[in-house]
Amino acid sequence: MIYVMAPYATVSGGPELLQQLCYVLNKNNIDSKICYYSSWTIREQGENSKKRYAIYNNPSAMKVVDAPDNIVVIPETATYLLKKFHKAKKVLWWLSVDFFYRKKRWQDNITTAFGLLDGNVFDKNLYHLCQCKYAQDFLILKGINKDRTFFLSDYLNDEFIQNAKLETQIVKENIVIYNPKKGFEYTEQLINSAPDIKWVPIQGMTPNQVRELMQKSKLYIDFGNHPGKDRMPREAAISGCCIVTGRRGAAANEVDVPIPAKYKIDEKSDGSVSKSIELIRYVLENYEEIKSDFDGYRQIIRGEEKQFEKDAVNSFNHFIHGAGK
Repeated sequence: MIYVMAPYATVSGGPELLQQLCYVLNKNNIDSKICYYSSWTIREQGENSKKRYAIYNNPSAMKVVDAPDNIVVIPETATYLLKKFHKAKKVLWWLSVDFFYRKKRWQDNITTAFGLLDGNVFDKNLYHLCQCKYAQDFLILKGINKDRTFFLSDYLNDEFIQNAKLETQIVKENIVIYNPKKGFEYTEQLINSAPDIKWVPIQGMTPNQVRELMQKSKLYIDFGNHPGKDRMPREAAISGCCIVTGRRGAAANEVDVPIPAKYKIDEKSDGSVSKSIELIRYVLENYEEIKSDFDGYRQIIRGEEKQFEKDAVNSFNHFIHGAGK
């Protein structure tokens, strides 16, 4: 049995990816169950996530049988759970790198008060799944053997992709959209430098409203940290937006954010704000001519679901039949 550990009552990209893994494994006759946790406690699924993830119809477990024939999948933000299991094979799924360190700092701060001890993420007996190349490179630098790491990314909800196809005739407007939760200090400099441009933050919106905004906008910008292979740039690209990013985290490589290099700007370089504004104006003024620059990215996005299924099945067949805990 595969137990996929998922945070209780949390609705976001990471928890949905855990649901997708459980769904795909069961679809391919690899018995799997979701197991919801809140700190050390295993719980029933929270109401706010039950409706969101009902489409996957995943079976759940209120107990993990810690036995050698079983496998426990733990997201990198809950590494303390590694210490909970001693006999089952353990797989740590790196949905990000940056969030791991952010969570670990929080855990370290309360260790003395609550005795919440972190598991050894670099234990030689662990298997590692990597949502992005950024995570793979990180593990290699930490000395993890390649034969213990497996690439398992993610994919956009098919409903999002199909809806994007249906709305391809929407007239694009000179709108630049951005996520105010990421890199806003830099984005604010851009906004102040070009107040004539229409900047629209993606916040306080339903999923449908986000999709509608993306479909009528010409450009999505994404500066700040890229802790993993983020969904929002892909959602924007599949909705017809051009993409401009920084070069931090996962955006630094050509696998996690595979867009032409000229659309990536180093925020820390001299004159980067003026260079960014120049590039943004260029995209808005020449959208029809350059939108095809992102067709390769869009093609990759459309194929991610099939690739995810293939990688998931291959990885877990290895975990099931391979050696180690």
